[in-house]
Amino acid sequence: MFENIPKEIKDLINDEYKLDNIGCSKSKIYIFNDKVLKVEKSSVESNNEYVMLKWLEGKLPVPKVIKFIKENDFNYLLMEKAPGKMAIDKEYLNNPDKTIKLLSDTIKKFWEIDVNNCPVNNTLNNKLLFAKYNIDHNLVDVDNFEETTTKRFKSPSDIFSYLVLNKFEDDIVFSHGDFCLPNIFFENDNLTGVIDLGRSGIGNRYNDISLCYRSITHNLNEDYANKFLELLDLDIDFKKLNYFILLDELF
Repeated sequence: MFENIPKEIKDLINDEYKLDNIGCSKSKIYIFNDKVLKVEKSSVESNNEYVMLKWLEGKLPVPKVIKFIKENDFNYLLMEKAPGKMAIDKEYLNNPDKTIKLLSDTIKKFWEIDVNNCPVNNTLNNKLLFAKYNIDHNLVDVDNFEETTTKRFKSPSDIFSYLVLNKFEDDIVFSHGDFCLPNIFFENDNLTGVIDLGRSGIGNRYNDISLCYRSITHNLNEDYANKFLELLDLDIDFKKLNYFILLDELF
């Protein structure tokens, strides 16, 4: 199973593992007792994950990088395993009021991070450039579109045209970029892990609001998603919220 894994990584792991099957990542994730190995094709996103894990040390409870190697067009990222349980765990889905409060507290922690020297720029104009690249290289998974998206638009290019015509000023914060329940860990009502950071960096406040809203809707229901919005203490702009859900269809 590990024949293609670099020896420097192989020497740090053992043969007892399970494969992660949660989420939509194109990477292969091996979960060991106290470590996680993420293997994926080298790309802007997978390169950024390593960069952001290092930058976020001391700012958020992100996994500590043990070893990172690029070899034969693949990235091998060995990390410490995040403590606690995913927000998608039964413990949290069965206590939705507590969970949406924890998630709202988490996003507020993101907004407190000083992004002046953040090494990755995922502001709206850059996100649109990445989206165009995905369209041009047939990387958009149209089979995974929301039903409402399929009803409104005939193709990814139609979505992109709408997004360009309706873009707005960025409200800059630190953005996780894929802020959904499987990527956040809690223990004893505390945030203990933030993972899957390939799309993180300087970004628009609504990117994380929108994707967490969607994730809560899918995993709980729309009522709890709206309660999550209320906990943010913002005057929510639903046009922006829906805009970023639509933009994420192209990733």
